[in-house]
Amino acid sequence: MNTLAVIEVGDQVGERQVSTAMTAIAMFYTLGSVLGPIATGATVSYVSEHGLMISVGIVGLLFIAMLVLRRVPHA
Repeated sequence: MNTLAVIEVGDQVGERQVSTAMTAIAMFYTLGSVLGPIATGATVSYVSEHGLMISVGIVGLLFIAMLVLRRVPHA
């Protein structure tokens, strides 16, 4: 996924914004790598043994919501 994000950034952002975009990718990739297991472990511990599926479902719904809210109407 990181490779796909880097490819997308190279295609979408301007030359002067590449370093900022790459920094954002690295920051969010690291943040997800740290917080993901903690959130999933807490969900499994406090909710039920289906915590992993619940966590994946919540992340999926958040992703879909971001795509819907980000959609720009075509002129």
